[in-house]
Amino acid sequence: MAGHINHEMTTTAFAIDGYRVEKTHGVVRGIIVRSRSVFGTIGAGLQTLVGVRYDATEVMNGVTEVLCYGTAVTLVTG
Repeated sequence: MAGHINHEMTTTAFAIDGYRVEKTHGVVRGIIVRSRSVFGTIGAGLQTLVGVRYDATEVMNGVTEVLCYGTAVTLVTG
């Protein structure tokens, strides 16, 4: 599916076993402002375990701005 990102392919590592970088597309980033419940706070804590680089800033009580960033690449098997 075009535009679909396999979350297992999102990492802070410099390599993914079984793949090689075919092309580097450059820096990508996204920003969102979220209002959190208790469940959202727990979920955000768990997301740090899956290897995504992000910076979060609480802009007011219960409202957090999240910036996610990285380098986009095209991988091929090998």
